[in-house]
Amino acid sequence: MFQLSWRKFLTYIWVLPVIIGIVQLSPRAFDAAEILLLNDTYKLAKYRLSSLPSEQYEKQIQLAIEGKDIELADSIVLLAQQQNVMLDSKILEDLEQEKGFWKTSTRVSQDLWSGVTTGESVGMAGLSAALVSDMTSIGDVRDFASEIKRWPDQDNIVLALSGTGLLLTGATVMSAGAAAPMKTGISIVKLAKKTGRISKGLSVQIKNLSKEIVDKKILGEMANKFKNIRFSQLVSANYWDDLTVTASKLISINKANQVLGIGGSINNIKSTAGFKGALDALSRADSIKDIKRLEYLSGKLKSAFRGALMILPDIAKSVYRVSMFLIEVIALLISIITALIYVAWVVVKMCKSIFKGRISDIGSV
Repeated sequence: MFQLSWRKFLTYIWVLPVIIGIVQLSPRAFDAAEILLLNDTYKLAKYRLSSLPSEQYEKQIQLAIEGKDIELADSIVLLAQQQNVMLDSKILEDLEQEKGFWKTSTRVSQDLWSGVTTGESVGMAGLSAALVSDMTSIGDVRDFASEIKRWPDQDNIVLALSGTGLLLTGATVMSAGAAAPMKTGISIVKLAKKTGRISKGLSVQIKNLSKEIVDKKILGEMANKFKNIRFSQLVSANYWDDLTVTASKLISINKANQVLGIGGSINNIKSTAGFKGALDALSRADSIKDIKRLEYLSGKLKSAFRGALMILPDIAKSVYRVSMFLIEVIALLISIITALIYVAWVVVKMCKSIFKGRISDIGSV
């Protein structure tokens, strides 16, 4: 009859904790394999967020409260709720106090003043006050004329964006508003560039694109014409028409497709995560590909998007560029594969022992 020796028993018993480990880690291992194969930004974000302690959320909430960015604090709280993270009740009470009538009124008043006088703002009220002209054709006219006057020291990015904005204004009228969302996105990108809210990497990429969008030869010819123009003159219909004609000659709309694509993506982020979410995305993304990833992510996270950007600053990156995370995922998958091989080896050994034992029993009959 087959008998299991203590030595063999001890060899086989070690398989139990290995099996338990496999069961516990298999969901994360499955997610890790899916992330590596699909390079899915949302799954990558969820995987990383699920492993963060509550203290990390609480620290960022406290910093947002201290910085008077209550919208950001709310976004991080929502993100924590989505991840089933329990937050300290004290910090939630502090946040609620900041939403009181007097504190809110004071904060909004200070924010509006800051937005109007300096163009810098934390809250939505001041930000809207600072951006309102850039969301209209007046802003595009002002910036386009100003950059032409600065030739040959013009900022080609602002020139390309404002000129494209002018052309899109015409397209919006002709298409009954169809081009309006893209126009809004372009205005946000231009504002981010002017106020230093756009990342260095993305700024360089847009700058390289703008070289193809702006016709340098025509720019030189037009510069003298607009050298002495005053902004007060731009209210005249003649100057307006003149500027639009200049834009149509100076800006190659056919070569602006990638910039228009950025505008469309930024507008989509604004629609799901708000104005400040769009500006935050421009400050975090280092490339057009990063903007596309953040557009997809904002559609999934919505109001929690800003919180995710704060908790994971490199969230726009591909999984293959988040080096420490990549090492963790690969190590996890290797551990699971090794454990499965070990379990398979033990099972095979047990089957062989049982099979030999039965043959021995038959032979002794």
